[in-house]
Amino acid sequence: MKKSFFFILALLIFTNSYTQWTEQTSGVTTALRSVCSTPSSNVAWICGASGVVLKTTNTGTNWINVSSGIPTSNTLICISAVDANLALVVGYSSSTTYMYRTTNGGANWSLVLSETGFYDAVSMVNSTTGFMAGDPVGGRWSLWKTANGGANWDSSGLYLPIVHPAEAGWNNAMSVVYPKIWIGTNDTVVIYSSNFGTSWTRYKTTGEVNGYSLCFDWATGQTGLMAGSVAMLQTSNLGSNWSAVPMLGTGNVVGITFTNLPVDNFTWPAWYVRTSTMIYGSTNGTSWTAQYTAPVGNFNAISQARPGRGIWAVRSNGGISFHTIIADIKKEGNEIPGKYALYQNYPNPFNPVTNIKFQIPRSGYVTLKVFDGLGKEMQTLVEQELKTGYYETKFNAENMPSGVYFYKLTSDGFSDAKKMVIIK
Repeated sequence: MKKSFFFILALLIFTNSYTQWTEQTSGVTTALRSVCSTPSSNVAWICGASGVVLKTTNTGTNWINVSSGIPTSNTLICISAVDANLALVVGYSSSTTYMYRTTNGGANWSLVLSETGFYDAVSMVNSTTGFMAGDPVGGRWSLWKTANGGANWDSSGLYLPIVHPAEAGWNNAMSVVYPKIWIGTNDTVVIYSSNFGTSWTRYKTTGEVNGYSLCFDWATGQTGLMAGSVAMLQTSNLGSNWSAVPMLGTGNVVGITFTNLPVDNFTWPAWYVRTSTMIYGSTNGTSWTAQYTAPVGNFNAISQARPGRGIWAVRSNGGISFHTIIADIKKEGNEIPGKYALYQNYPNPFNPVTNIKFQIPRSGYVTLKVFDGLGKEMQTLVEQELKTGYYETKFNAENMPSGVYFYKLTSDGFSDAKKMVIIK
């Protein structure tokens, strides 16, 4: 009985921690179509109709319009950014599709690509490597990749022929866990590449024709969710096989996101949005509840869920909903430490996941951040209030190059840093 009581109590605490959504002010009333969070805990980008691009550097307390130089005739449908300076956005005007790039935080944008057709999605893996997918042109899918931060894009060697003339993709319907790529289509198929586009496999889905939205875990890519308007499907083997899971609401599913990492021994929390005012949440990807109702406007997209940071969902009227995500962190036991301590990560060297333990003798606000050898912040692993105790968290360096890095713990005047090595 005692165990059951505390299990239920923990579940209630867990559920409540994932249901706190707040509204933020965008400063625009145009339809917002895509939102991208970055490895930095407080930087995010949004794009939408009328060539609008917005950026925040303080977790959405203020959103800045950085659209200067992009024609208002463009409807922007997907944005990807790596930090507060480098971002790429794709969109269309009439029958022509465009890609724009900024390297100075949106102060200036340059036209990188344009052609007849439709670019569906772009994803920057890091500051140099990126991939873009678009609807087929001339009997083959429009596929591109960059190795220099989006300054130049190359489609050579990325050959994927169509199966039927009407084959196409969808806005933002691409998930990239380098070097793996998944693309949703209108043909009961998810297109998959294990080698960053060199070769492709068509994985058949059952019960849903359209892959309007899909998301794969950013640690391994093994687990994924895909949905359209009729069904939500789940896979645990990279998309080879899919099984249906219940979902709520009506309308097209235009965004799915999940952390894929357990919090206090619970399974991965997830969220999805449909073309409605509702946000749906789950603690296991299979049992969903209506979590939040927006005051006005239908949702168009939701950002990647990054533990220790936050997620944004954007709407048809310029509305923005925000939710802070608890870090991927596990408390160990109930003992009270006598002092602050940050321990050496293990394993070390590692590829791509390592564990980091620390302890805090007093409850308070805790940050745990990763920096490169030059002191540039790369990721925020923990940024939240924690109770006194012993903790362990994971750091996934899937999208980071080999090298020497540092991780730093800060809390209530205490600060300590240690070195770790990524070897790939």
